Amino acid sequence: MDYSIDSGLTWNPCNKPMDVSNLTRQTIIIRNHGNSDSFPSSGVTVTIPVRREAPKVEVDSRAQTVSSDKGTEFSMDGGKTWTALAKPLNTADYLGKTVLFRYPATREDFASRTVTVVISKHPGAPVLVFDPDNETLNTTPDMEYSTDGGKTWKPCPNPLDVSDLAGKDVLIRYPGKGDGLPGETVTVKIPDRRKAPSVGHTDETRQGRNDGTLTKTDKTMEYRLLPDGKWTAITGNTVRGLAPGTYEVRYAATASEMASQIQKVTIAKGGSTGGIGDLTTPGSKLSLLNRKDHIAYIAGRTTTQAAPNADITRAEVAAILYRLLTPEAKAAYGTNINRFKDVPAGAWYGTAVSTLCNMGVITGYQDGTFGPQRNITRAELATILARFCDSSGNNTVLDRFTDISHSWARKYINLAAEAGLVYGYTDGTFRPDQNITRAETIVMVNRILGRSVNADTVVKGYKTFSDVPTGAWYYWDIVEASNGHSFSMDGSTEKWTALG
Repeated sequence: MDYSIDSGLTWNPCNKPMDVSNLTRQTIIIRNHGNSDSFPSSGVTVTIPVRREAPKVEVDSRAQTVSSDKGTEFSMDGGKTWTALAKPLNTADYLGKTVLFRYPATREDFASRTVTVVISKHPGAPVLVFDPDNETLNTTPDMEYSTDGGKTWKPCPNPLDVSDLAGKDVLIRYPGKGDGLPGETVTVKIPDRRKAPSVGHTDETRQGRNDGTLTKTDKTMEYRLLPDGKWTAITGNTVRGLAPGTYEVRYAATASEMASQIQKVTIAKGGSTGGIGDLTTPGSKLSLLNRKDHIAYIAGRTTTQAAPNADITRAEVAAILYRLLTPEAKAAYGTNINRFKDVPAGAWYGTAVSTLCNMGVITGYQDGTFGPQRNITRAELATILARFCDSSGNNTVLDRFTDISHSWARKYINLAAEAGLVYGYTDGTFRPDQNITRAETIVMVNRILGRSVNADTVVKGYKTFSDVPTGAWYYWDIVEASNGHSFSMDGSTEKWTALG
């Protein structure tokens, strides 16, 4: 089996069994991966539950007990074994122990995060609870603390903020009364704060798009937008759809560690010009595409299957784009004459290839061939679409992906990304030499046409395919491309009005 955590964009082999302890809050798709004779199966969607917050733990110094919420369990061996908490613990029975508390796992939920309680081996000493989420110790004003090995002591607040004491030993005790001696000291080792992560980013491509990204992230991190945004868990290798601004990124706290140091990342605002929406950009051929009439430009490999994960040939892509040209473009550029030695005029794709070549949108290989039956790569399709936006390909933006610096199509990939036509994978790569799938092709073509739909904007009766599951990331793009329809625009939202 394979699994995907990015709505089917990328797939990974499943282990037996599959460990999902680090996939909380995520929706994953599981499928049979298929083989050379069959396509992958439809995916089964599973939502991994959120890990509950840690229970509340209270210390009663007078009664010398530690209690917690109903239904919790505790461990005295670092979490190896757990026992249900039937009644408050008598601290006299656990002197010198470090006790962990949590909510146990259920059929619907993972076990919660843990709370650490340090019980001194000396009766009457403070019993301390370390909260890694809030970075506090449960001290009270009748205690005092030291961070220099007991040389100097300060009165404790309630609670004690230890966010600036990472990696230090904090000594806690009850001070002496009058001429009496202080109580026994409890030493709490505050976990060291890990170094800040080193994530990358891309800026907004055009003003108002809010399409900035954080790259090279992982699911142990969290981020927030300054000045007062809330920390949000990161669920993959890329965070998309970010507005311009300054963000903080850190490794999240764990049951025994505080959150890491913070990395600040600034996502710059995009320019007010350039990109897919500008039909009058010098060199733009966007006006030659029929973006007014939403025709069905794909039919499927069979009447019931779209083969979304299959490769697509260069001839098939040429035929799709030719089908989407305006009548005026076909009249101005249409021809069945071309310079390619492997594209005869009578071929079913001959007019499409010849016309797009005459437009300057497609080119062939150095040996004089077009390669109509070759599967098209991601770099090749990005280049074709970029030429519709700007024929020069001389954009000088920074690379938007980590693996294109030496690609022949680097300029065009960046241009297509700036126009919002192409996206990479969650690991920050574009994989330019990888064959592109039919689903990926359809998504990119829809973007250049400005076509999109969802469950709230379609009309009933639209065509679907048996091998396109409703939870697939490309589901609605294939619906959009395979159903001719009339529509109206509500702001930037396309709403279907009728089929056909």
